[in-house]
Amino acid sequence: MTDETSTKDAATPTAPPAESSTSGAKLRLILATIPLGLWFCFLLVQVLTVSNPVILSRPQILTASAVVTGKFVGEPPQFVIENVWRGDQALQGTTIALSGVDTPEAPAGQTFLVPMEKVDDASFRVVAVPVFFGGMFEGDRRRVYRWTPAVAKQLQGILTES
Repeated sequence: MTDETSTKDAATPTAPPAESSTSGAKLRLILATIPLGLWFCFLLVQVLTVSNPVILSRPQILTASAVVTGKFVGEPPQFVIENVWRGDQALQGTTIALSGVDTPEAPAGQTFLVPMEKVDDASFRVVAVPVFFGGMFEGDRRRVYRWTPAVAKQLQGILTES
């Protein structure tokens, strides 16, 4: 009987313990999720700390008859021109009626860069962003830009190239 038992034991393959293969898979899963979790944390920090930079529309700046900086004052909002970057220098220091501005996006007291065109003797409007394929965007997009050092640097580059 011992001969038969030893022959049976030799012929039967022994299975590895089930716990060791399961624990190895769990370990690999944990090791794979740690870098993924760290990557998601990194992306979250980037979203919360990196600001969206303002990018000027070069065609809008170049098609404007005047490019000025100034502040919105009063109700209805009037625009006080502080500096003329391009256009009629006589506008500097004047207060004008400016159409084409969404006033909630342009609060009083902050300085803005405004590419504008003359409508008549007393009023101006913000130049629309041109579209290369004809026409204007739906809603006739007219942008003013909050004045920052980055915006000033971009404007200098655009005006120097033109």
